[in-house]
Amino acid sequence: MGYCIYYKKSEPDVHFTKREHVIPAGLGGISKLPLGYVSDEANEYFSPLEMEILRDSLLAVNRNNVGPGKRGSLNVKKVKAPTMRVMKKEDSSGENYNIGFVFVGESYIISQIAVDFNDKENSCIPSYRSTVFDIQQGKQTLLDFRKNLIGFFSNTNRKFKLIDMPYTTDSHFINVGYFKGKWFAATSHKIINMDYLALILLPALKEEQLKDNEPVLEPKAFLKYTYKFDINTSLFFFIYVKTAFNALAFLKGSDFASKEMFDNIRKSILIHDNSISDFIVNEYNINNELKDIAIRIPEKAHFVIITSRFNSVIAYVSFYKERPALVKLTDNYEGEVFTEAIVCDWKNRNEFTLDEIPN
Repeated sequence: MGYCIYYKKSEPDVHFTKREHVIPAGLGGISKLPLGYVSDEANEYFSPLEMEILRDSLLAVNRNNVGPGKRGSLNVKKVKAPTMRVMKKEDSSGENYNIGFVFVGESYIISQIAVDFNDKENSCIPSYRSTVFDIQQGKQTLLDFRKNLIGFFSNTNRKFKLIDMPYTTDSHFINVGYFKGKWFAATSHKIINMDYLALILLPALKEEQLKDNEPVLEPKAFLKYTYKFDINTSLFFFIYVKTAFNALAFLKGSDFASKEMFDNIRKSILIHDNSISDFIVNEYNINNELKDIAIRIPEKAHFVIITSRFNSVIAYVSFYKERPALVKLTDNYEGEVFTEAIVCDWKNRNEFTLDEIPN
């Protein structure tokens, strides 16, 4: 019978049909806790919180620029719901803006129509844009997008997500893009009158006045993008503290993780309020033993090193092999001295414990 290390409940109060990743799957985590460690209810409660953190916190910078993608994937074709951004292109002809996303360090422009308005002449110039990799694909991309665009503008109940515009510009533009069944829009103004835009564009679309316009291949190297982080500090700390606790259960077992001495951190993880910062040690020195371990860890790998120190159990949690956060799991430990670790070399799809770290 399972016993949830978070809720400290067993069946029939909770259920156990799923397994929890030790390190978040969205960061490439592979190993899972044994079935019966974390209840389905806890897993379903944590999942949206983790996704919010991975999309909207500082971790998004590494995740977008280095990888991996959705559930650890390195294949852009498997991206389902990336964070859309307004991307800026600057060249000799000036500047223009596109809706797109970043995946493993490369920018991708979704299929879109970009409308540049000339307010002085009361005119506008529409153009198609998309990241395409050959001419034939570009033509088919245009045909598919035009069909979807006509349907979108013809529907008075149209739904779309307005993307935040992080740049200041004197230009007047509206972009409308489509990606995997969802519509996105961006503008230099605060709002978009989509009915007015439909009135302007629908006749041209239906009469195929733009049929000779092929999607423009946007050179990735010249696209600029910015990050806007809206996430609070306690939620950011949550991912470190929860990963530390998962690793504790993975390395020391569910009976150990369920002990009363971990009840305070367990409670803080579940409510993920400001109290979670109490378990983060801001100033610390890494001893030589931990330095020796860290040196052997592959570049950009994630790791959790857990060690006992006097009456404390401490976890060093690092994502992308950056300076680790020190998580104090308990100050009430009485037992043998130990040091354990789990390392996730997500680039090579490999995970190992302390004894398995290459020399």
